[in-house]
Amino acid sequence: MNNKPDYYKALLEGYINDDISRAAAEELFKYIADHAEEAAVFIGPDDRLRFEEKINGDFRLENTVSKRMHERLLRDIKVQDERVNDDAKHSTPVRRLLKAKWHWAAAAVVLLVAGIYYMHVNELKPHSPAVRPVVRSADIEPPQLSQAMITLANGQKIALQNADEGTLAEQGNVQVIKLANGEIAYQPSPGTKAGSVAYNTLSNPRGSRVIRMTLSDGSGIWLNAGSSVTYPVMFTGSERKVSVTGEVYFEVAHHGTMPFIVNKGETNITVLGTRFNVNTYDDEKDIKVTLLEGSVKVDIPGAERLLKPGQQARIDHNLQVIDNANLEEVMAWKNGLFIFDNADIRTIMRIVARWYDLEVIYEGKMSVDRFQGKISMDTRLSELLEVLELNKVKYSIENKTIKIKSVN
Repeated sequence: MNNKPDYYKALLEGYINDDISRAAAEELFKYIADHAEEAAVFIGPDDRLRFEEKINGDFRLENTVSKRMHERLLRDIKVQDERVNDDAKHSTPVRRLLKAKWHWAAAAVVLLVAGIYYMHVNELKPHSPAVRPVVRSADIEPPQLSQAMITLANGQKIALQNADEGTLAEQGNVQVIKLANGEIAYQPSPGTKAGSVAYNTLSNPRGSRVIRMTLSDGSGIWLNAGSSVTYPVMFTGSERKVSVTGEVYFEVAHHGTMPFIVNKGETNITVLGTRFNVNTYDDEKDIKVTLLEGSVKVDIPGAERLLKPGQQARIDHNLQVIDNANLEEVMAWKNGLFIFDNADIRTIMRIVARWYDLEVIYEGKMSVDRFQGKISMDTRLSELLEVLELNKVKYSIENKTIKIKSVN
């Protein structure tokens, strides 16, 4: 086979202009699927637009690539070069959820073509065996509802998914209310004075959509899947203190004489009024505190640091502060996105496992390649994994267990 890019560039022109045989079109699609990075180089902006139009006209997309995947790909077809120059700084290869240093425009088209070719090669060659004999298991949908639960001070548990809108419980002079949009709010009666301290816990399990709650002081919190927060029904004394597991985003209401403290083990984050994210998942190597607005003090035994907006504290026995954190990546979960920035396969799968509530088993030695890219969290699991599979990451799914095998 002629592997010169100009040869396939000519085939591309022939395909776009309807001047190509079926066999040659299949050869072009196979080349793009098997040599994605090289193909992305010769698919220029003008070619890309014409290629998209031709693909849309020639393929019944509802049968080849899911409509959601196709719409997402076309939505993401835009050049995003901001981080390309940064890739050279990494000591290990960085792949843009296709390849390193790609224009997303070309990468999206390549993914679309590769998906069409690999998933439906039999449609192009009815009498030939499939090129990639991978048995697809039943797909796993993204979470559709929040399965969050509140545990009251008396031990009563309230499943929020099944709860009707309105008052869920009354604890002293504080009402626990489910709003019309599904959010939870703690609303003290006017003139209420704090009495004895009673604690509630909001838990959001793996495989559950993000849940939002407003505390009695007006502070807003968002819980990612696999997370929890324990808090007083009504804040008393000289501080407002809560404890967390997993990942929680805070928008803290200002109270000049009563600082807000977030606790995880021996780590405390102290604020007056600010916006920040805390990632404390036990399966991550460190706790991450990322400041978006205001200021926070992070302290552990023997060390403390005051963060400025855009900084991230990382705690793993020691306290380290990183400037210019990738805030888009940090806040991706709250905004309904998976965003990976120089992430290895195990990092990606930890995030994926929490969202889809999976057990992940690794077979063999995993690749050291790293990935960059963005994809909606409303994506079926198979669509996300197909992107990784184009980078020689093989998988199989059985019930809620996924096996990952990296092929170098």
